[in-house]
Amino acid sequence: PTMNSHHNQLKISSISHSYGKLEAVRDVSLTIDPGIVHCLLGPSGSGKSTLLRVIAGLEQPVSGTVTIAGIDVNGPHVLEKPENRSVGFVFQDYALFPHLNVLRNVLYGMPGAKRSEQRKHATQLLERVEMAGYESAMPHTLSGGQQQRVALARALARKPAVMLLDEPFSSLDARLRTEVRDTTLRVLREMQVATLLVTHDPREAMGSGDWISVIREGKLIQTAIPEDLYFRPVDQETAETFGTINRLPVAQHESDLLTPGGSINPDTLPCDSDGFLLIRPELLELHSPGNHVPSTWTSGVVVQVEQEGGTNLITVQVNDKRRLYVRCLAPTSWKPGNPVQIKINL
Repeated sequence: PTMNSHHNQLKISSISHSYGKLEAVRDVSLTIDPGIVHCLLGPSGSGKSTLLRVIAGLEQPVSGTVTIAGIDVNGPHVLEKPENRSVGFVFQDYALFPHLNVLRNVLYGMPGAKRSEQRKHATQLLERVEMAGYESAMPHTLSGGQQQRVALARALARKPAVMLLDEPFSSLDARLRTEVRDTTLRVLREMQVATLLVTHDPREAMGSGDWISVIREGKLIQTAIPEDLYFRPVDQETAETFGTINRLPVAQHESDLLTPGGSINPDTLPCDSDGFLLIRPELLELHSPGNHVPSTWTSGVVVQVEQEGGTNLITVQVNDKRRLYVRCLAPTSWKPGNPVQIKINL
């Protein structure tokens, strides 16, 4: 990391942006520290790419400020051109210059220095992204994953404080996608770059982000570490983005919550705005009915066992016509028709 790496911070304060009457980004604030990968997760049209364009300087926001490495680049009286911002960019269609070889692609964006120093730096960058030895290759001879890594090296050649990644892995096949993503993010973390990765894929966000912000209709709904987002989502829509969730009715009982799976401390899990408990299938346990089972547990019958590979998702019909979902490790001995008791395992 360079001496001033602690300044490699991206700070977005109350950014709003509209296209005519359409409000694409509404009052978004975020801070990304050096070496942190922050995922912006949302469906298409949610405002995530617009926000990226604002940070890069390709769009001027209606209001708010963007601060990169301690310098305001967007604000009430500031609009810094894209080329004067300390920002690197890798898009989904990371077009390399087709007529330049790999080394010259990387050299292209490099700020002034002696040519020999530039070449040395470019070669080091290619080494970092695991593309050493390809200096003289032409882009069309490279695979998609290799082009992607060269595009990253080219973006890093400007020594940006901030890196913006716009769905850059989505055109790669699944196995390669994970590999290229891991290389890319490892390099960005090592180089202490503040990184904003835009994706519409919840699994990619979970697997990549130190932090994740969920964006819907231009607004940030929740910002949290992956585990909190998964187990403590703020609302049902956010919850369902990351997979099956149970929505359980609860009753207050002294200081605890009474649920169909026993009583729990209310601080451990979130309730949505209607007062229902949102709980992942992993946090429920199945037991065979027996005399030792507390009366607060819920009885049910297994109706479906879905194989998920290393886990099974078990659907249980409970007395009040509702279905609950329980996830357990495979292989499992539960079969449709089995009577069961459900317990919240916290």
